[in-house]
Amino acid sequence: VWAWGSANKGQLGLGDLSHRSTPTSVVTLNHMGVTKLVCGSHHTAALTIDGQVFVWGDNSAGQGGPSTPIEKSSLPNKSANKSPSKLGNVSSSIVSPRRLELPDGGLVRDLASGDNYLIVVSIDGLTYYVGKLREEEKATVKQIAVGDA
Repeated sequence: VWAWGSANKGQLGLGDLSHRSTPTSVVTLNHMGVTKLVCGSHHTAALTIDGQVFVWGDNSAGQGGPSTPIEKSSLPNKSANKSPSKLGNVSSSIVSPRRLELPDGGLVRDLASGDNYLIVVSIDGLTYYVGKLREEEKATVKQIAVGDA
């Protein structure tokens, strides 16, 4: 997996909030067998061949799941233009890929992303919503009912 561009919310998964002008390998995903990537507004999720999901980037709406470790650098990184008013917000960012756990510990068959949430389908056919349904709620991985079409 290669990433480049803006990283003000950790969406590159490279361990920091620094902009990259050239493609850079997301080393933590090397040899993980990534089969699918999905992106939201400022977050990314990867599905591996063995049914694991890794998430990174903006987690302000809980799209990285609950109990997300908040990864803070010792000093906030400035954006490329060095403007003090453009300091990156690390409080709700996942700057390196981390594993998303399903409530039952199950493996994942497929996933999709909206602007600020993930939809995950387990190998058992269960569908999960990852995020916050309302601003005041905590992030959750919640099983949702999906009817037959």
